[in-house]
Amino acid sequence: MPSREWEYFMENFFGDPYMMWHDGIDVTAVNRLSEEEKKKAEDMLIQEMYKGNYFAVQGLRELRSKKAIPVMKQYLNEADPSVQLEICITLVEQEGEMEYLDIIFALLLNCPSYYVRMTAAIELRKFNLPSVVEALFKAILDPDYLVRYHAVESLLDIHGFEPDITLHDDIMFEITFSEEDDVPREECLLHHERAVQLLKELFSRPPP
Repeated sequence: MPSREWEYFMENFFGDPYMMWHDGIDVTAVNRLSEEEKKKAEDMLIQEMYKGNYFAVQGLRELRSKKAIPVMKQYLNEADPSVQLEICITLVEQEGEMEYLDIIFALLLNCPSYYVRMTAAIELRKFNLPSVVEALFKAILDPDYLVRYHAVESLLDIHGFEPDITLHDDIMFEITFSEEDDVPREECLLHHERAVQLLKELFSRPPP
């Protein structure tokens, strides 16, 4: 009979796809498994990764699966962008292979999916590097509000400020301009560029 921990793992990683996307999952569910269960989960998550499930990559990262690393590298170029992103985060974070940051930057700035761009903007706050800061500043010019929002909060976090854009009304105001509200693209860009300038001025001062 499956353990309660195994059932919780299955509920998180193999549940309803929409609810997983909408509500997120508890990736730490893999850590509650027995060693034998972890080995089984590892194999299942590797197979699930091939099906385009980016949560599977998150689970493998949480497990710190060494078995999955060569598989990820081999599959990377064939993977869906959402899976590519999670693989690259894993390779940078766990293996220290910083060249994979370039793929994350490309996804952040060019991926057709706003969700992938937004996720990249959130995850990049883990890496306090000049190249990351540069890419996040560029993301503030993204046409999607949520990408801009999370790029700003990641920059705040990296620079030692509370990662809460609502504490900075002037910056918040500038990034709200959107073509979806029938504001011309050129006008939107002027406001978004103003947000970049305000952030740079903020970062020139020490955090409170």
